[in-house]
Amino acid sequence: VHWQTDIHEACTPVIEQLRNATKETVQVAVLDGREVVYVERRESPQTLRLFGRVGHRNDAYCTSTGKLLLACLPPEQLDRTLRGWRLAPKTPRTITKIEDLRREIGIIQNQGWAQNVGEAEIGVGSVAAPIRNGLGEVVAAVSIAGPLQRLGGESLRRFARPCIDAGIAISRRLGYRDSQGGRG
Repeated sequence: VHWQTDIHEACTPVIEQLRNATKETVQVAVLDGREVVYVERRESPQTLRLFGRVGHRNDAYCTSTGKLLLACLPPEQLDRTLRGWRLAPKTPRTITKIEDLRREIGIIQNQGWAQNVGEAEIGVGSVAAPIRNGLGEVVAAVSIAGPLQRLGGESLRRFARPCIDAGIAISRRLGYRDSQGGRG
């Protein structure tokens, strides 16, 4: 698909810069049904790393990229996706009730970014922000991920802004113009 080539080209310099600035793992993911597929990844230069790879899939409900991409779906598509979905607990912190996931999605829609604090894997956290195409549609998410001992609590939130900025930078490279103001 040509837009994936576009995404690859658009995000490469931005995610390399983000990885160098944060020293954490940076990933770009797209939504495929109820899963996220990581299409780009730059490893943290630090010794304690996350193990994943490009092409790796994960459940959308327990990852920051997945929750962010669910939050950006049109309401009818979100309803269809959530209907009958069994949310298996991967860690003690995983959201396992649809109503809790809906509440979290509402928060994400308001703040414009998502977080995952040990929900997919114990001890691992991440923040994610949207990547839009030239039409303003959210086509992917960029995330910063790392061990919670490095980015727990407040430091996780500290990565929200650089993550949002990276999402905007990649979106602009895809032809998005955020001149409509507001939460663009």
